[in-house]
Amino acid sequence: MDYEYTLPKLDYLSILDFIPGAMENWGTFLFDSQYMLYKNDSTTERQKMTMARIMTHELVHNYFGSLVGVKWWSDMWMMEAFANFGEFYFTDVFLPGYHFKEVYVTEVMHRSLIDHGFIGTRPIASYIEEPREVRRILEGYLSKAALTMRMLFYAFGEDVFQKCVRHIVHSMALSTITPEEMYEIFERVIEENEEIPDDVKVSEILRTWFEQPGYPLLNIRRDYEANTVVVTQQRFLSARNESVTTNSSWFIPLSLSTSREPNMEDTTPYAWMKPGVGELTLKPNLVVSWGEDDWVLFNIQQTGYFRINYDTQNWILLAKELHQGYPFRIPPLNRAQLIDDSFNLAYSDVIDFTVALDIIKYVIKEDQYTVWTAANRHLLSLNRRLDGPSYEKYFGRFLQHITEEHLDKLDVFENINPNETISATFLRPIVVDLACRAGSGKCLTATRVLVMAESMTGHRLVPREVSSAYYCHGLKNANLETFKYFWNKLHNLTHEQERSHFSNSLTCYHDEEVVMEILLTTSSPLSNYTYSNKERLDLFATAFRNGHIRSAINFFQEHHEDIAVAYGFSMSLDGLLREMTSYLHLADDIKAFLAMLDTLIMHNYISDEQKSRIIDEMEHNFEWVEENKAEIESWIQNYFEPGSVNAADNEELINTNQQEGDKKQRYQADC
Repeated sequence: MDYEYTLPKLDYLSILDFIPGAMENWGTFLFDSQYMLYKNDSTTERQKMTMARIMTHELVHNYFGSLVGVKWWSDMWMMEAFANFGEFYFTDVFLPGYHFKEVYVTEVMHRSLIDHGFIGTRPIASYIEEPREVRRILEGYLSKAALTMRMLFYAFGEDVFQKCVRHIVHSMALSTITPEEMYEIFERVIEENEEIPDDVKVSEILRTWFEQPGYPLLNIRRDYEANTVVVTQQRFLSARNESVTTNSSWFIPLSLSTSREPNMEDTTPYAWMKPGVGELTLKPNLVVSWGEDDWVLFNIQQTGYFRINYDTQNWILLAKELHQGYPFRIPPLNRAQLIDDSFNLAYSDVIDFTVALDIIKYVIKEDQYTVWTAANRHLLSLNRRLDGPSYEKYFGRFLQHITEEHLDKLDVFENINPNETISATFLRPIVVDLACRAGSGKCLTATRVLVMAESMTGHRLVPREVSSAYYCHGLKNANLETFKYFWNKLHNLTHEQERSHFSNSLTCYHDEEVVMEILLTTSSPLSNYTYSNKERLDLFATAFRNGHIRSAINFFQEHHEDIAVAYGFSMSLDGLLREMTSYLHLADDIKAFLAMLDTLIMHNYISDEQKSRIIDEMEHNFEWVEENKAEIESWIQNYFEPGSVNAADNEELINTNQQEGDKKQRYQADC
């Protein structure tokens, strides 16, 4: 920043159960203890990453937030945009082996793209009048603002972006800045460095991203005979049956590479897609060229905040490239992007689901945990949706197949190599969790034996980095004595990071009554047990994510008043309830869930509008299963036995799943 810190000292304060997590102040930073107190023998590498990110975030606020401020809450997105982007950018510099820049995409951008894929979202730059709106902006919009800054960083180049940032700090120090002033600074600096076409205004670029809701979907259609690429844009919408009445469009930096001359490091825009332009036709040149048999890949390193849809042939070419395996010519971030885009496009009925499956099946050859983070999100989603009588024969079998080799390669159950890469360390719990959920006998036996042995010997046997996955699946089949050992261990520990290994796993235990008793200890005013807010939420969410959806519903229904006091409903209740809908399969559970929603409305915990959205989500899940399950199971059967599914077989699959769909429709009618 080239601007010295002006105060004589900077204090860091640790606060137990600090609800905001962390807070910057001029001269003093406040942190929840879990984000500040490092313990060498219990803090995991993942927790270390989180601590580094959050501390860096607050340090950036020394400049954006303290040194340079804003006049009103409506503009706070600017301060948080720089801090959110900086927490990954700067941390990657001093902890390079942790892949922070890639994590930023797969764990932040991919979730943000989901959040902003709905018609009801608002622009980043929205006027705020009420205090409750501040929290809404904090929860859902700041990541989009930061990711837009990241896009500008790569579109204009690191040197130019840094000049813009320095100019803001030096010219606005000890003062406030407005969005218009920020636009003006970016425009002046970038134009001085000639980093943009003459007919494109930087301020107009920024307005299209900050002052209108949503984000674009780029449609890439190739003319294989003319050897051209035609690009169009439209607003992407995740939900079915939603349409946009406004002609939203953006200035979009288009970076691309091809299989003929793959250059995956240059994120400089090949061209700019302008708002209001119906289509843009691209032709090969001396810099980038392609032929009929070459794949074309847009949005290099997924620097742009948008989704990409290709014509069917180009999807096929990209899938074939992925299945070549190592050495991959497509980098990790773009491999993750292809998985995430294809699945979200399939969920939105833009492409057939078989396209997404043809992409993701290559992960049997993938060893980068950042890519698996993207794959894991969609595999878990399918795992929930495809649960039922045919699960073991189809999706469970497929999931076991793509994880089995990784179980062996990572030495998951025999030996943890202390010199292994961070990628292998973080990949291990993903593989263990997926394999155990798929019903892998090797996985379930190993986790149960290790967990029982640890309880009998009193010695730590479960590797620290995979502890939650091990404890969760091990406890699903453990005896009561084993459970009691870990229950007592949780409450004998005081260090929050150590406790998290158990708060994320104890409610996986198979006994419904025991799970309900645990949940009651998190809310009862008479409870002798002490929890942080995060631990309460972890215990509750772990329960419904691991076979105890009915216990979770009954807990909310019967004890909502105590829960409101103990939890403070500080969690995003709307998001939590929407997630619960994906675990509803039985008629009685659905009825109980709807009754619970009515209770929450009656006590003003949620609104009628929220209930409507939640029910829409539930109905969409049922519709999706009815429409896609047969196709997916047919694809899986052909995956294992190519050519085995003929028309008669496929019709039988469709009829079977139609019957399941009819049952669910009757459930909805009953409700």
